[in-house]
Amino acid sequence: MACGFGTLVVSMLILFAALALTIVAAITNYWYVVESRDITSEEVRRASNYHFGFWMKCYDEEPPKSIPVEDLTSTGKDCVTIFEDLMQRPGVNQTAEEKLVIDLSRSYIALAIVSGVAQLATLVSLLCGSWPGDCQNVRRQGLYVSAAFILLVAIMAGIASGICFIAAREVETEEMNFYSRLDTRFGWSFMLHWGATGLALLDGFLIMCLVKYAADDVNNTAKYYYYNNM
Repeated sequence: MACGFGTLVVSMLILFAALALTIVAAITNYWYVVESRDITSEEVRRASNYHFGFWMKCYDEEPPKSIPVEDLTSTGKDCVTIFEDLMQRPGVNQTAEEKLVIDLSRSYIALAIVSGVAQLATLVSLLCGSWPGDCQNVRRQGLYVSAAFILLVAIMAGIASGICFIAAREVETEEMNFYSRLDTRFGWSFMLHWGATGLALLDGFLIMCLVKYAADDVNNTAKYYYYNNM
């Protein structure tokens, strides 16, 4: 398959879409959805129907009465912030499972941020390196190799982030029995994260095609110079 300026444009468009999905996934609160089954108590039902992401936990109905009003966020009256739970609290005894969930939570948030930053860095490097988009001069091997390595970091971080999130939920379910008698599922924010990682992986193949295209161009140019200066 011939790779040229058109491939570069498609690559940047895919990378932009991946970055957009990563940002949307990170700022929305539908990574995990919890729903109650056959609970008649109103207070328990309120506390058992919610969804959460990196930063906030939002209740599907009104928040439980046990949550102080001042703890509710200003952006969503039915949401409370949860990122403070990831901070070290001196004097608070935690089980090994609780510590593991906190470590995994820190990991999947940090890795998702790294993935987004690496995607942005790849996109900026391609934009700046090919500016002003000269169709006749896009065969830049060093630029594509650098972009490929940065994008590899984004892909690996994205995959690791998703795995850490799944592992944290498994520990809560299997070891801590946290979701007993509750229905749980991964939400659309979590799916967006994997969609972004998939697009980044697809973009990686396009960039590798550009690397090979640039390398072949360098070799052909060298051969042409050699035979015309014998």
